[in-house]
Amino acid sequence: MSILKNLTPDGIKQYTKNELNVLCDELRSTIYDTVMRCGGHLASNLGSVESIVAMFYTFDFPSSYSPNIFSSLVSGVMAAMDCLYLSTLSKTTST
Repeated sequence: MSILKNLTPDGIKQYTKNELNVLCDELRSTIYDTVMRCGGHLASNLGSVESIVAMFYTFDFPSSYSPNIFSSLVSGVMAAMDCLYLSTLSKTTST
Protein backbone atom coordinates (compact mmCIF):
# COMPACT_ATOMS: atom_id res chain seq x y z
CA MET A 1 0.00 0.00 0.00
CA SER A 2 1.27 3.43 -0.93
CA ILE A 3 2.12 5.79 1.89
CA LEU A 4 0.98 8.65 -0.37
CA LYS A 5 -2.67 7.61 -0.03
CA ASN A 6 -2.75 8.52 3.67
CA LEU A 7 -0.66 11.68 3.44
CA THR A 8 -1.77 14.61 5.62
CA PRO A 9 0.18 17.62 6.93
CA ASP A 10 -0.17 16.56 10.57
CA GLY A 11 0.33 12.88 9.74
CA ILE A 12 3.89 13.45 8.58
CA LYS A 13 4.88 14.31 12.16
CA GLN A 14 3.80 10.84 13.25
CA TYR A 15 5.95 8.98 10.70
CA THR A 16 9.05 7.08 11.73
CA LYS A 17 12.35 7.82 9.98
CA ASN A 18 11.82 4.69 7.89
CA GLU A 19 8.34 5.87 6.85
CA LEU A 20 9.75 9.29 5.96
CA ASN A 21 12.30 7.59 3.72
CA VAL A 22 9.54 5.54 2.08
CA LEU A 23 7.47 8.71 1.58
CA CYS A 24 10.40 10.50 -0.08
CA ASP A 25 11.10 7.44 -2.26
CA GLU A 26 7.47 7.30 -3.40
CA LEU A 27 7.38 11.03 -4.14
CA ARG A 28 10.64 10.86 -6.12
CA SER A 29 9.44 7.78 -8.00
CA THR A 30 6.17 9.48 -8.93
CA ILE A 31 8.00 12.60 -10.09
CA TYR A 32 10.52 10.56 -12.11
CA ASP A 33 7.85 8.43 -13.80
CA THR A 34 5.82 11.51 -14.65
CA VAL A 35 8.72 13.43 -16.14
CA MET A 36 9.82 10.43 -18.19
CA ARG A 37 6.33 10.00 -19.66
CA CYS A 38 4.97 13.55 -19.76
CA GLY A 39 8.03 15.79 -19.82
CA GLY A 40 9.01 18.45 -17.34
CA HIS A 41 11.84 19.44 -15.05
CA LEU A 42 13.39 16.55 -13.18
CA ALA A 43 16.27 17.90 -11.08
CA SER A 44 14.47 20.79 -9.40
CA ASN A 45 11.48 18.61 -8.55
CA LEU A 46 13.57 15.75 -7.17
CA GLY A 47 15.66 18.18 -5.15
CA SER A 48 12.66 19.63 -3.38
CA VAL A 49 11.22 16.37 -2.01
CA GLU A 50 13.31 16.04 1.16
CA SER A 51 13.11 19.78 1.88
CA ILE A 52 9.32 19.85 1.75
CA VAL A 53 8.94 16.67 3.81
CA ALA A 54 11.48 17.96 6.36
CA MET A 55 9.66 21.28 6.69
CA PHE A 56 6.34 19.57 7.42
CA TYR A 57 8.01 17.15 9.83
CA THR A 58 9.92 19.84 11.70
CA PHE A 59 7.78 22.98 11.76
CA ASP A 60 4.28 23.80 12.89
CA PHE A 61 2.90 25.90 10.08
CA PRO A 62 0.11 28.31 10.90
CA SER A 63 -3.18 26.71 9.97
CA SER A 64 -3.73 29.32 7.27
CA TYR A 65 -0.52 28.34 5.45
CA SER A 66 -0.20 24.63 6.06
CA PRO A 67 -3.17 23.46 3.98
CA ASN A 68 -2.14 25.71 1.08
CA ILE A 69 1.45 24.49 0.96
CA PHE A 70 0.47 20.90 1.55
CA SER A 71 -2.41 20.90 -0.91
CA SER A 72 -0.03 22.28 -3.56
CA LEU A 73 2.33 19.37 -2.93
CA VAL A 74 -0.46 16.80 -2.99
CA SER A 75 -2.07 18.42 -6.06
CA GLY A 76 1.23 18.19 -7.89
CA VAL A 77 1.61 14.53 -7.04
CA MET A 78 -2.00 13.80 -8.00
CA ALA A 79 -1.58 15.66 -11.30
CA ALA A 80 1.54 13.60 -11.94
CA MET A 81 -0.37 10.40 -11.24
CA ASP A 82 -3.18 11.52 -13.59
CA CYS A 83 -0.64 12.24 -16.32
CA LEU A 84 0.87 8.78 -15.83
CA TYR A 85 -2.56 7.18 -16.02
CA LEU A 86 -3.51 9.05 -19.19
CA SER A 87 -0.15 8.28 -20.75
CA THR A 88 -0.52 4.58 -19.95
CA LEU A 89 -4.13 4.55 -21.12
CA SER A 90 -3.28 6.13 -24.47
CA LYS A 91 -0.51 3.59 -25.02
CA THR A 92 -2.77 0.62 -24.28
CA THR A 93 -5.67 1.86 -26.43
CA SER A 94 -3.50 2.78 -29.42
CA THR A 95 -2.00 -0.70 -29.80
